[in-house]
Amino acid sequence: QKIKEDGKRKKTSRRSIHKGGGAGNVNDLREKMRIREETKKTKVLRKAQRTLIQAINKSKKALKIKGVQAKKNNRANKKALKTYRARGDLPLAHLLIPKREPNKQPNALKALSLTPKGHVEYYHAVIQAQLQVNRIKEEEISFFIEPTPTKGEIIDHSQYVESSPPPETAVPDYPKSSDEESDTSSINSIARNTSFVRF
Repeated sequence: QKIKEDGKRKKTSRRSIHKGGGAGNVNDLREKMRIREETKKTKVLRKAQRTLIQAINKSKKALKIKGVQAKKNNRANKKALKTYRARGDLPLAHLLIPKREPNKQPNALKALSLTPKGHVEYYHAVIQAQLQVNRIKEEEISFFIEPTPTKGEIIDHSQYVESSPPPETAVPDYPKSSDEESDTSSINSIARNTSFVRF
């Protein structure tokens, strides 16, 4: 059964080529390869995007933890100040300066870490992967726009010199003659050919 199916498949393949289906088969193969390549590049892009997002979220989480701790420290300092005031003592200097909460008031470097550009390596990987996907999509557009040439449209230009038009078909330079001379020549030729025939 398998041998029969293989034979049938080969016959169908030959038939499609003889009927001009070869170009279609090549285009189908090219399209499958393009789709496979696009799928592969898209996976790389998504992985790079996930890695970048995870890095940004990690920075946000770290700042949030520091912000929560700073908030707790500020509350503790306020309580300590009340105690010092109640006793009439002079509070320590560090109790008078509130701690900055990094998640609410990040400095320039911390603020940059909350954006894609704050993670140069991952950001660069995303850009490169996106360019690869865009290139494949541009090839897809040109693939569908450009028509496949037929047999009659395929011309071998390798024999032509660049910037020179293809040579025209050479036409023999026959001597000019009148219609009477042409007719007479034809009659004489027929007569010579029939002179060998015996009735």
